[in-house]
Amino acid sequence: SSFPMDIRRSSHITDSSHGQQEIMFNNNMFMPSSLDSSHSLAMSAPANIGYFPVPMPSSSNSSITKSFEEDHTAQMNMQVMMDKRRRRRESHNAVERRRRDNINDRIHELCTLLPENTLENVNTGQNKPNKGVILKKSVEHLRFLQQQVNTYHQRIQELENTLKGFYTQ
Repeated sequence: SSFPMDIRRSSHITDSSHGQQEIMFNNNMFMPSSLDSSHSLAMSAPANIGYFPVPMPSSSNSSITKSFEEDHTAQMNMQVMMDKRRRRRESHNAVERRRRDNINDRIHELCTLLPENTLENVNTGQNKPNKGVILKKSVEHLRFLQQQVNTYHQRIQELENTLKGFYTQ
C-alpha cells in the first residue's frame, strides 16, 4: 500500500495508518537507521534538499539501510575526491602565482637596469612598455654590451702589442 503525504519542513512525519513517527536529522543529513521497515526515501537531488523524505512502501529495513549506507559512502568518497581536487588546484594556483610574480619581478628589474633612452620610443600608448618589449630591449642591450667588451679586449691587445714594441726597440 502507498502512503500519501505532503512534504513539509518539520521534524515529524504523520501517517494516519501508523500514527506519528519522528525522524531525526543531523545537520540536514538523513540518518538511514531512523526508518522502520515500512518506509523508504524518494531522493531526487536537488529538488528535495532541506525537506523530509517521502515515506514509501519497502520490503526490508536492511536493504534500505544498506542502500543508504552505500549512497552515503559514495557521497563521502565523492566529497573526499572533490576536496583533494580543490586542494590540489589551490596548491597549483599558488605555485603558478609565485612563478608569475617571480617572472614579473625579474622583468621589472631588467627594465630598471636598461638605459633610460632604450625604452623612450617604445611606449605603445601605455605608461610602461610591455614585457615582450622589455625582454627584447634587454637582449639587444646585452648584445651591444658584449660587442663593446669584445671591442675593448681587441683595443687592449693592440695597446699591449704597441707597448711591447716600444720595450723591444
